[in-house]
Amino acid sequence: MELKNQLLTKYLNNESSPDEVKELLSFFNTKDEAVLLKAIMERFELDKVEPLSRLNPDQDILDKVYLKITSRIESKTPVPLWPNFLKPLAAVAAGLFMIGFLFFYYSDHNKTERELARLEKEDIMPGSDKAYLTLANGKRIVLTDVANGKLASEAGIEISKTDGGQLIYTIKDNQEINGNQMNTIETPKGGQYQVILPDGSKVWLNAASKLTYPVSFAPPNNTRRVELDGEAYFEVTRDKARPFKVKTMQQEVEVLGTHFNINSYSKFAKTTLLEGSVKVSLTGSEQEPIVLRPGEQAFQKGTTLEVSAVNTDQVVAWKEGWFYFKSNTLSEVLAEAANWYDLEIIYEGKVPADRFTGKVNRSVTLSKFIKMLQLSDVQFSIEGRKMKISSN
Repeated sequence: MELKNQLLTKYLNNESSPDEVKELLSFFNTKDEAVLLKAIMERFELDKVEPLSRLNPDQDILDKVYLKITSRIESKTPVPLWPNFLKPLAAVAAGLFMIGFLFFYYSDHNKTERELARLEKEDIMPGSDKAYLTLANGKRIVLTDVANGKLASEAGIEISKTDGGQLIYTIKDNQEINGNQMNTIETPKGGQYQVILPDGSKVWLNAASKLTYPVSFAPPNNTRRVELDGEAYFEVTRDKARPFKVKTMQQEVEVLGTHFNINSYSKFAKTTLLEGSVKVSLTGSEQEPIVLRPGEQAFQKGTTLEVSAVNTDQVVAWKEGWFYFKSNTLSEVLAEAANWYDLEIIYEGKVPADRFTGKVNRSVTLSKFIKMLQLSDVQFSIEGRKMKISSN
C-alpha cells in the first residue's frame, strides 16, 4: 500500500520518472487494483463525489486514471483530456467523470498547493438556509436570526418559520383576506430557502435570488402571479380557475399545476419543465408563446424563444444538494461556486478553456470543491471573498 501511495503522490506532483510511471501502470488489471483504488479514493475524498456511472463506479475511476496516465507517457506536457489517439477509448468512457475531475497539472504546482493549504486553514463554508423576508408594511426579517414558529400575521394570513428552512403561509379561519399586500423573500449569495405559498404551492429559492408574491391569492387576484429574479424551482398546486404566472425580466411562464425550474441569473432566462405543462412567452416580443413538454427547456436566442431537450436532473441538481456539471466551461462552474460560496470571481488574462463533467456535493467547503474539480491549467488565489483565476 505504501509503495502505491508513494508512486501516486510522485505522479500527482509531476515528479515521476518514466520507470516510475510504468511501475504505477503495472498495478492496473492485477490483484493490486483494489489497493490502488483505495489510495485514489483517499487522496481525492471521493466519498463526497457521485460518479455518473452506477454500474461499476470503482472500475470507472480506475479506467479513467489509467487513460490519463497512459496519455502522459506520450508527452511531457499536459495533454487534452481525450487526445486523438485515445478518442476510441473516450467513446467507451462517455458519460463518466472526466479525468480532469481527478487530476490536474499546474505549471506552478507548488504555488497552488500552498494556496490550497492556506485556504484550508481559513476555509470558506458552503451555503445554507439563509434569507430575508420583507413584509407588506416594510418590516425586514432576517430568517436565520428569528426563532421558529409564528413570525407575523398579514391580510388574514399567518406566516411561520419551521426548523427545516421553510417559510409557510397559512390562511387563518374566519378571517377576511386581503389579496393586495405583497411580500418579498430574498436569498443572499450562499443562501437558499423554501416557501410554501397560501395556495400550497412550493418554491425552492437558490442562492442570490428574490421572489415577490401576494400574501394571499384571494380576490382581486384571479391569477396567482409572482415575480422572480434569480433561480427557483416550483411545484405549483393545480387550480384551473386561477392560473399561476411567474414573471422574470425576460420571460413570463403560465401554468395550471406543474413542476418546473426557472433560471434568470443572466439576461437570458431558461425555463425547464419537469412535470405537467407550461406556456412560456418572451417579454416584449410578438412571438407566440411556446408550450413545453416534460424534459424541455425554453431559452432565448437572439430575439426569439427556442426549445431544446435537456437533462432535468442536471437542471435541478442544486435543489437536491449537488453541483452537476456536464461539459460546462470553467466560467460556468465558477459562476455556480460564486453564488454558493459567496465569492467574487476575477479573471486575469484569458479564461482557460477547460470543461468539466461530474457531480460534487454542495455541502463541501470551498477547498474541497477546488480539490475535487482539480482545475487543470488554472492557477488561483483567494483574498477574503475574492477568487482570482489565471491561466498558465
